[in-house]
Amino acid sequence: MRWFAAMLALCVACSGDSPTGEIEYRVERYDARIDLTQKTATIGAIVDVEVGGDCLTIPSRAAPVAARWNDGQPRSGDFRDGTISLCGAGVDAGDDLVIEVDTSLTEDTWEDLQVGFSISDDIEGQPFQYLVSWVGGCDRFGPCDNAPDRFASYRFEVVHDPAETVLCSGTITSEPGLTICETDYRAPTYSTFGLAASRSWTAVDLGSWGGIPVTFYDMPSSATVERVRSDIHSQFMDWLSERFGPYPFGQELRLAVGPTVWNGFEHPDNILLNDDLRNDPLGGGYEDRLTHTINHEIAHMWAGNRTTLASEKDFVWKEATVEYLTMTFEDEVVGASTARRTALAWKTFSRGAQFFPIPTEGAALIDYYGDSYGPGPMILFRQLEALFDRDSVLAALATVLQSESAISVEDIRLALEEQTGANLSGYFDSWLRGSGSPVWPTFAVSFEQDGDQVTVTVDQLSPAKPMGCAFAVELQGPADEVAEVWIDRGVDGQMSTQVVATVAFAVEGTRLDPHGHCLAYGPGASERHSPRNPWRAR
Repeated sequence: MRWFAAMLALCVACSGDSPTGEIEYRVERYDARIDLTQKTATIGAIVDVEVGGDCLTIPSRAAPVAARWNDGQPRSGDFRDGTISLCGAGVDAGDDLVIEVDTSLTEDTWEDLQVGFSISDDIEGQPFQYLVSWVGGCDRFGPCDNAPDRFASYRFEVVHDPAETVLCSGTITSEPGLTICETDYRAPTYSTFGLAASRSWTAVDLGSWGGIPVTFYDMPSSATVERVRSDIHSQFMDWLSERFGPYPFGQELRLAVGPTVWNGFEHPDNILLNDDLRNDPLGGGYEDRLTHTINHEIAHMWAGNRTTLASEKDFVWKEATVEYLTMTFEDEVVGASTARRTALAWKTFSRGAQFFPIPTEGAALIDYYGDSYGPGPMILFRQLEALFDRDSVLAALATVLQSESAISVEDIRLALEEQTGANLSGYFDSWLRGSGSPVWPTFAVSFEQDGDQVTVTVDQLSPAKPMGCAFAVELQGPADEVAEVWIDRGVDGQMSTQVVATVAFAVEGTRLDPHGHCLAYGPGASERHSPRNPWRAR
């Protein structure tokens, strides 16, 4: 709709040699002024003009009240189909253009997620205000380039109730009723364009993790901070820094609890956690859901925030990477049993998958993102470290996580191929891409024993096409004896694999993949579990 009339008399510079036509641009900075008391917002975008012109079109789903073009009135404006178009004095390529749009801040979210702006009661019965962009969602609040691969810097000026504490990305300066957050770094919109406000937080100093000061914003009835394992998280920060470079954002890390739908969310400088993680009400499958979740979100500072998605369909690599890094650290530092529990949880999650990690039928992200947390880390990394080795997988990740960039699943594949020397095209196509609910392979294990020699045969029952991975088969004896044989089916798979092993006891039974190295299931596992997104806390 046309939402203000042409104002030609105000456009003195519209004649002459000023460029005309549609501006091609990249947003370098967002300057947002948000009033949580009046529920209004002014969203400013500082634009680097790549191709000059006098009109600019940018995604925006928030209805405009007023607009400005380089501190003056735009000549005309149009708001329709999820975009706002403004025209004004021509701007040359290489110059900056500043647009500002005033909007109303309305409570509206994407279905039952907190993507959008929401106000909900926290555990203390106080209002918790949360503004979340997520992938492709920053235009919910005003003009914002919602492409997932975009990086920018940010400044938020937030007016709020003096009793509230406001957290947003960047360096925070505050006084009662006013908080300003400003980044001295660039980060993606999905995680950075957002804020949280609470009257219930109490700040607790947790010292430093990996040399970075950490503050935890807890609520009295949550008491989550009492369960935080600072020693583990500090070691994890060091572990990540050694492999992927220093902590990417600022000089502080802040964690806070609230009535969040997800276990956690990785805003740069800030990690928002569900306020009931310590009780694990839905049985997340991890040995310690709180510790695992915090490490998962810390890893996102490197994988997700410093590097981000090339497109929406690349969502799986972000979640798979941080799950894999968390599990690998668990295996190397926390304890092998903790890592094994995580890998087996991935297999459990995967049995309820409704979509392939990269669905080919045009599904919406809200429908398939939950199927990234189990199949994703198994397919992209865990199975490949079993087929090749962990060092190669970590080396591949190190090549893509070192600096600001937008990463695709294809980039991950190429990095893994470079380090392993394998052609992974067929593997990626078989495991990652497809339509409908995936059918993970099922296997029958049989054995024949002659003295201390045992021949173990593993036959793939379904699907009809061989699926490549490697895993152990546990051989079980009458007095609880166990031994393991390794079944390497190759990256492209084979329908039957046979291995001969020397065993010092009479084998009476077997167990398939006891350590969770592959999405491999026994013949009785064809029945699917009820799907549940493992990253949802409520």
